[in-house]
Amino acid sequence: MDQAHFYLGKYGTYVERDIGGYFQARALIDVEMPEEISQKVRDYLEGNIGPERYTNPKSYYFDDLKRTIENYGTPLTEVVGKVIENSRYSRRAVLTLFEPHYIYEEKPNVFIEFQPRFWNDDGNLVSIPVLSVRSLDMVNFFRENVEYFTALNRDILERLELEVEEGPLTMMVNNAHIYEKDLEKGKRRKEKLKYSSHLIRSRNPNNATKSLWDVILRKGVESDDPRAKGRKMRDIKVWVRVENPVPEIDYETFDPNMAKLYTDQVTGRMKTDHAYDEYERMCGEPFDQVEGILRNIEKNPNRRRHLIMIGRKGDINRVLEEREIPCPRYVVLQPEVEDEKMKLNPFIGFRSNDAYGAFPYDWIAFNLFIREKVMEPLSERGYDVEMGPLDWESASMHIYGRDMEKLKFMGDFE
Repeated sequence: MDQAHFYLGKYGTYVERDIGGYFQARALIDVEMPEEISQKVRDYLEGNIGPERYTNPKSYYFDDLKRTIENYGTPLTEVVGKVIENSRYSRRAVLTLFEPHYIYEEKPNVFIEFQPRFWNDDGNLVSIPVLSVRSLDMVNFFRENVEYFTALNRDILERLELEVEEGPLTMMVNNAHIYEKDLEKGKRRKEKLKYSSHLIRSRNPNNATKSLWDVILRKGVESDDPRAKGRKMRDIKVWVRVENPVPEIDYETFDPNMAKLYTDQVTGRMKTDHAYDEYERMCGEPFDQVEGILRNIEKNPNRRRHLIMIGRKGDINRVLEEREIPCPRYVVLQPEVEDEKMKLNPFIGFRSNDAYGAFPYDWIAFNLFIREKVMEPLSERGYDVEMGPLDWESASMHIYGRDMEKLKFMGDFE
C-alpha cells in the first residue's frame, strides 16, 4: 500500500465526515493477480462463511455480489466463450453488477462492472480483466476485492477449459480512499500495484483528444481490426482528465454534424430505437435516475453513491444474440461543497471507446447532458454550482486501422 499511500497523499483531497476524515482520489490501477487466494475469501466463495456476513460490511458487499454473479448462470460462460471464438466480442463481455435501484439501498454494491477481457499476443491468450468500482477503501477492502475477482476470473477460465497467461487486473476506481485512522496501517501493507501510465491531463478537450491519439499510436497494443480484415488497430486502457471542461470542440478538426448527432442522442433531443439508447436508460426505464440523483445530492451531497447506470444486466443477453450494447456504462457525479458553492466532478466510464470516431463527440454530448440535466436543475434549486475536472476512463480506447491512415496526415499530436 506504499504506492496508494503516496498517491492519495499527493493527488487526493481531504474530506471530513461524521465517520472520520479520509484522503480520496480517482485512480486507474493495475495490480498483479495473486497466486494464492486467502482462506477467508475461499470460505466465502464456497459458502462456508458464518452468520457474520450479515453484520460485517465487507461480507455484505461480497454477499450481494455473489448473488449477482450467480444470477447470470450459463450465459456468463457462453458470452466469455464467444469472446475467445470471435475477437469482435472482446469488448462486449460485460457483467453489470450495479443496478439503478441500488442507489436507494442502505448499503449499495460498491462494484459497478466486471469485464473478463483478453489479448491475443502473438497467438498466446492473455487474460486482462477490468473491474469498475464506485468506492474503494484501499487499506481494509482492497486485498479481498482483488482476491475475489481473481478467483472469479479463474473460475470463468476453468469452466471454459482455457489455458491462458494472466496479465494484470485493472481497477477503474471513482473514489479510492484511505481513512486518516488507517494511515499507519496502510504504510505496512505491501501490494504489487501501479497506477497506469496512460493518464492524459489537459486544459481543454481539443488538446486532450490529440494527446490521446498520440498516446494510442505510440503505446497502444496492436491487434486485429474487427472492422477490416487484414488491418490492425491499436488499443490502450486510459484515463483522460480535462481540467477546464468547456463544452466546445475545434470544428476545423472535428465534424460538427457528428457532434450534433451525438449530443441530440445523449441529451434526449432525438429519440433512438437502436442499441445506443443512453438517454432512455438514464432518464427513462425503469425510472428517471437523474431526478433520483438530484434528490440524493440535495439530501447528502458528500455521499459516494451519486451514480447513473447506463449498463444493464440484460446486456449480456444482447451480446449472446449478437446485438450491440452501449459503450458508455455509467456516470458518477461527485459534488464538493465549500462556502455554499458546489463543484460537480463527473466521472464517466466506458467499456470501449473509438478515440478517433467517437470520443470527441461523446465528450461534448455527456458534458452538455450533465450541464442541462443536472447542473441547471441544481441552479434552479438555489445551488451555486460549477463543473470541476471531467474524468473519462475506458477499458478499451482504440483507433481502428482505417483511421490510423487519416491521422498520419494530421501531424504531431504532442
